[in-house]
Amino acid sequence: MKTFEDVPEDYRKLCNLIEGFRLPEGKDIDNLLNPIESSGRIICVGVGRSGDNADTLARFLRTLGYAKVYGPEEIPYIFRHTDLILAFSGSGSTTYTLQTAKTAKEAGSGILSLTSNLNSPLTEISDHIIHIPRKTKVGHEANYFGRQILGVTHSPLTPLGILYELRTLLSLECFIYALAQREGITETEMWQKHSDFI
Repeated sequence: MKTFEDVPEDYRKLCNLIEGFRLPEGKDIDNLLNPIESSGRIICVGVGRSGDNADTLARFLRTLGYAKVYGPEEIPYIFRHTDLILAFSGSGSTTYTLQTAKTAKEAGSGILSLTSNLNSPLTEISDHIIHIPRKTKVGHEANYFGRQILGVTHSPLTPLGILYELRTLLSLECFIYALAQREGITETEMWQKHSDFI
């Protein structure tokens, strides 16, 4: 069992995992912000920790004045061709996220995916893709539930599956900052707006 003394080592490993990640800039930022700025409604969808990231983006967009933003818990029943679906899925094959994106695509909505898997069903239907790299799963690591049943050991950071989620959160912070700059909102004003919102 892990003890409190193990925390510094786990923290160091976490920093090493994040350290090699290139933060989005230039074209990557434009690939997310341009569709957001030109869409009617913005619908952020994801499940689990990916859903938490989707909700975080929805909250910040509302803070910045985007009125027609829906988080994962408030997805509309009917999609429109002016909608933009922001689909968060590390695997690109999460059933609920994928089905929501497919339904929206059939209605003519734009699909922008934030995913680690460039060869997934989600990327096949996406108009834009923001690639968030993560550790590639191999062998027995690819089957999370099977590993748990068999009691296969893993690194302390793996059970949380946090690499994709942390890198996504870092990317979202870059996107939000860039969007606030485009809107002429200072960092202090942005955080004040956000604290008022929540």
